[in-house]
Amino acid sequence: MGDGGSQFLGFSSGVLVIMLTQDSNTALSPALPLLILGLPILDTAVVMSERIYKGRSPFMPDANHLHHKLLAVGLHHYEAVFAIYMMQTLLVAAAYFLRFETDWLILTVYALFCLVFVVTLKLAMTKGWRFHRRSHSERTTADPSWIRWLRKDQRILRGAFYFATVAIVCYFLLGALFVEHVPKDIGVLAGALSIVMLALYVVHRHMPFDIVERACAYVAGICVVYLVHVSPGGLAIFSLYRNILFAGVTVAVAIAIRFSKERFRVTPMDFLVVLVALVVPNLPAVNIEIGNAGPAVAMLIVLLYSIELVINNIYRRWDVMRLMIFVTLAVLGVRGVIGT
Repeated sequence: MGDGGSQFLGFSSGVLVIMLTQDSNTALSPALPLLILGLPILDTAVVMSERIYKGRSPFMPDANHLHHKLLAVGLHHYEAVFAIYMMQTLLVAAAYFLRFETDWLILTVYALFCLVFVVTLKLAMTKGWRFHRRSHSERTTADPSWIRWLRKDQRILRGAFYFATVAIVCYFLLGALFVEHVPKDIGVLAGALSIVMLALYVVHRHMPFDIVERACAYVAGICVVYLVHVSPGGLAIFSLYRNILFAGVTVAVAIAIRFSKERFRVTPMDFLVVLVALVVPNLPAVNIEIGNAGPAVAMLIVLLYSIELVINNIYRRWDVMRLMIFVTLAVLGVRGVIGT
C-alpha cells in the first residue's frame, strides 16, 4: 500500500469513527476516537512534534515513526508489526468497555497510555535496551540440559508434528462417523470433494499438497467442527476429552511456531484473522445459530493451523493425511446423501 492507499484508508477510518461516535449513536462518548485510532494519533503527534522541535517542517518524511523506533530497540519487522497490532487491539478493547463513560475518564486513560508508552520507548532507546541481545550459542550454553536435549535434532518439534497428525486423524474420523446427523448439502459438498481428492491422489501421490488439496482439507475441517458443535450425537459425552485434545494440539502449534525455522511461520496478518474470528462471534449484537460459537471458532482456528503444520512439515505422512481427508469427506458424503 502506497501513500495514496494509506491516506485514503486513514481518512476513511477517521470519518467512520466520528460518524459512529457523534452521529449514529450520540450516547457514545465523543472522545472515543482517541482510543479507537489511538496509535495513529499518537504516532502522528510525536513525529510532528519531534520535527518541529528540530526546526524541520512537520510534513517532511523521516524514519522516526513508531515502527522505526521499535526496530531500533531490536525487534524484528514482524515483531514490531505484531506489537503495534497488540497495542491498538488493547486500545480498541478499552474503547469498547469505556464507550458509555465520561469524556474525562477516556481522556485520562488515553493520556496515561501515551505517557507510559512514550516514556518506556524513550528509556529503551536512551539506555540501549535491546531485544534478541544474546547469540544462539550463548542461549544454548545458558539453557538447562533438558532444554538442550529437547532441542537436539529438533526432538520437540518432531514430537509436536506427530502429535498433531494423530490428533487430526482422530478428530476427523471420529467426527465424521459419530455426529448425529449430516445435512444433505454438506454431504453433497463432501462427496464431490472426496472425488476430487481421489483424482488428485493418483497425480500427486508422495508429493506436497497443492492448493486444491489444501482447500479440501480446510473444508473437511470446517464441516467436522460445525457438525460436532451443532449435532454432536455420541460425541457429546466426550466433550471434556475433546477439549483436552484441542489443548494438546494448541500446545503443539505453539511449539511449532516457537521452534520451526523455515516452514511454519505465523504472520501479523494471522493475528488479525484470529482476532476477528474470535471477537466477532462473541459481540453482543451478533447472533449465530451455532451454540457456543466462540469455542467453536477457537477450535476451528487451532484445527486449521494444525493442518497447515502437518502438511507443511511431515513429508512422510502426506499420503496418510490424503487418505484421512478422503475417508472423512467420503463418510460425510455417504451419510449426507442417505440422510443419516
